[in-house]
Amino acid sequence: MQAANTSRSRPRVLSICTGMGLLDRAFMDAGFEVVAGCEIDHEKRAMYHALNGERVLYFDLKDLVLSAKLGVGEWCNDYRIRGHEYDFDGIIGGPSCQSHSKLRAIRDPKFPDLTPLVNDLLHATGWKWYCFENAVPIDIPGAAHTRCNAMHYYQPHQSRVRWFTHSPNITPPRPIYSGSVDDLMAYSVVAGRIYGPKRGARLQGYPAASELPFPCVQLQHGLADAVPYPLAMAWAVSIRESMAAEPIDGTTGHPGARRDDEDQGELLDDGDDGPGDSDHDGGAEGEPPDGDGGGGDVSGQSGEWPFPRGEQTMATSPESDEKPAAKTKGKGRRKPQTPEEALAATQA
Repeated sequence: MQAANTSRSRPRVLSICTGMGLLDRAFMDAGFEVVAGCEIDHEKRAMYHALNGERVLYFDLKDLVLSAKLGVGEWCNDYRIRGHEYDFDGIIGGPSCQSHSKLRAIRDPKFPDLTPLVNDLLHATGWKWYCFENAVPIDIPGAAHTRCNAMHYYQPHQSRVRWFTHSPNITPPRPIYSGSVDDLMAYSVVAGRIYGPKRGARLQGYPAASELPFPCVQLQHGLADAVPYPLAMAWAVSIRESMAAEPIDGTTGHPGARRDDEDQGELLDDGDDGPGDSDHDGGAEGEPPDGDGGGGDVSGQSGEWPFPRGEQTMATSPESDEKPAAKTKGKGRRKPQTPEEALAATQA
């Protein structure tokens, strides 16, 4: 691990495989400066720019890694301290999991296993911590692996199980809610085209995402691959406090400062169970166990949240949500939202 510069007013993170950018949006709203490193899908790159107002540096992760190793490219000059040491506090992202997905049994993955490139990037840049989201744990030497179900962090509840592979110096966020899929009446995971953009955006915790000026199918695909905004915010806040940052927004603490293995999922280290082992809740890799999303008792938990959450503007149930009206050309067409307008819509 290499030391990053601490003289900046905001912690700086490098984001890889950004998707449409809900993970990055949460980190920005939590006070981080985010440098968008790479995203190979041109449609998601366009959505990222519309949502976050930033442009992604590279299409391919391998190009970003090569640039970092060689120290070439404008971004290297902007963020390099000396030699090949770069000025980042942390690295975040969602590297493609298709090579580990169960769907590989019926179709070839579109992208290769990016684990070697992720490890190369960690060796090539300066950082104090890292945190990557995936359907399965990522094989990074010395990493910790935490299993989370999105339904335990916000409403309306969405049963979406994911693994977070992170540096051991990060305290995972504590859930706000406990209970099984049936207890919480959680909706099925936002995947593919199972939901329209309005309902998918609500279930992903960021309703304003459905207002982005893109076709319905493009929004569906972008939302399906995104990290739910409230879950991403929980990790962002917990990382700030893990790194001994000041309490955020005047709060005296956040649930992420406390550790509860039953609630947040099993925390593994590489000296024990290896990445890819089934979790303690009994589910298969990256999948929710039958009838339960893995929550535990959170008695005594206040459930207070230090940031406005996207779901505050949601109806309790998205069942009344209809397919969005078709976008028309000329008069009556929605104007693209600025990132500030999109964020304001979630805080109304």
